[in-house]
Amino acid sequence: MRFRYKCLISAFPIVVIIGCSQQPTEPGPWTAPTDGIHYRVSISGLPRDSISIMATLGSRPAGDSVRFIVPPLYADNPMLDQTGRNFHNIKIVNRANEKVSVSFDSIRTGNITSMTFAFAAREVPVRISYHVTLNYATQRDYMGIPAVSATGGWIRGAHLFIVPYTSPGLIDIWRTSFDLEVFWDIADELVLLGDPQQVAFDNPYQLLFSMSAIIDRSEANTRILSQRTANGQAFRFVSIEPTISIDSDLARRIADDFAEIVGDLSASFGTIDNAPLTVILRGANKGGLEGMYAFTQLDPPHIDSLDVFNMVLAHELAHAWVGVRTGDVDMPWWKEGTATYLGYLIAKRNEVAALPPVIDELVTQNYSGRDEVKKYKLTDEYARVNLFEEGASFGKLIYMKGAQVNMLLDTRIMQATAGNSTLDEVIGPFVQQHEGGAFSWSEYREHIERESGADIGDIYHNFIDATGAVPLDTLKQAFNWMAKSGAWGIADTLP
Repeated sequence: MRFRYKCLISAFPIVVIIGCSQQPTEPGPWTAPTDGIHYRVSISGLPRDSISIMATLGSRPAGDSVRFIVPPLYADNPMLDQTGRNFHNIKIVNRANEKVSVSFDSIRTGNITSMTFAFAAREVPVRISYHVTLNYATQRDYMGIPAVSATGGWIRGAHLFIVPYTSPGLIDIWRTSFDLEVFWDIADELVLLGDPQQVAFDNPYQLLFSMSAIIDRSEANTRILSQRTANGQAFRFVSIEPTISIDSDLARRIADDFAEIVGDLSASFGTIDNAPLTVILRGANKGGLEGMYAFTQLDPPHIDSLDVFNMVLAHELAHAWVGVRTGDVDMPWWKEGTATYLGYLIAKRNEVAALPPVIDELVTQNYSGRDEVKKYKLTDEYARVNLFEEGASFGKLIYMKGAQVNMLLDTRIMQATAGNSTLDEVIGPFVQQHEGGAFSWSEYREHIERESGADIGDIYHNFIDATGAVPLDTLKQAFNWMAKSGAWGIADTLP
């Protein structure tokens, strides 16, 4: 699978500078892009106080005004209401270097209140500069950790970039096609691990899931724990937390297991070209966070308990294709439910996660007693917007029931193809085809049924577009059929 990659020229006047609180140096004469938004990101050091950014907008949109949402932006992960409190010192100038008048407002995006700013469309092309303070309470507890320190940095697109406001709907904000180009200009003493130095994004959602680690070059030998290639996909593990201590044996074991995961998933979905995949170890809590060219693993690894660790690795790697590069328009369960199931499936069939029943309960647990499962369908957009809202507890619905539905789909596909095709093999080409965009359930169903010959309409009507848990007997039958067919790699069955 080949992903779009563009070389940018140094004239693109977007600058991000870490480590200074003064206004960025005004560039000289500039050339506006003919289309889209161009960002130039210059990182000169690791102090944690602020980031300054310049962006150029070259094409005049329809309408009388241009409106942007300021960071941090809602990207289906938990975030405190910020209303732009970490965003300041905005300045907009036109090609004549005249100051452009700006107005501010706020909107609700996802489950947070976001600040927006607007200016007259007639002023385009324009150059926009502003500051972002990354260490200002970025997210709720499990991600509310310092982004930049004296020894390393962790930066996300959702905390950096302004994005166009297109409509009140999240799908339109996230998935409307734009030419979004970023150039990273890194100081010689630093190393950026994540985004390629020159990279293009197809839509704001991809840009929000830009993710990179920054380390001091002098510490690269100790912070880069391992580097490998599996099935043509290069990858590396990086630690930016001084508290994470991983000896050579553990690093080797982690890389060996992940090579199996990478080889399996890339066989169905393709490889990520132009940059090694970077796994950032933070050791902050549980779980992980997906990204375009890097993802973050929050679980600290232990040599004697890598089963869940490896499942999270597989889950987050699956997101590189499932949810980040490609999305849905009416399937709120698809991103997390599919990644949860693929994380389980890939880790288990490669025998890097095998602790039944602790692991197996992810796809065999009965959730009939959960209020959110009884009240909401997997198709309810309310669950998408409030997935991580405090007190909402939609994880069991979207992640777990979503994973169970994927097991039913996988079982149906394997039965229809006499075991010759699996869910990941069938949907891989479809996901590649829709890279940079989003698809509907009807398109997804049509593809699965055409490629496998399976009829999956009843799964949708009974379990996806319906409230209530998947019956335990249904789950056991599917699980045991998959086990006997060798789908899990380990022939265990449920009583």
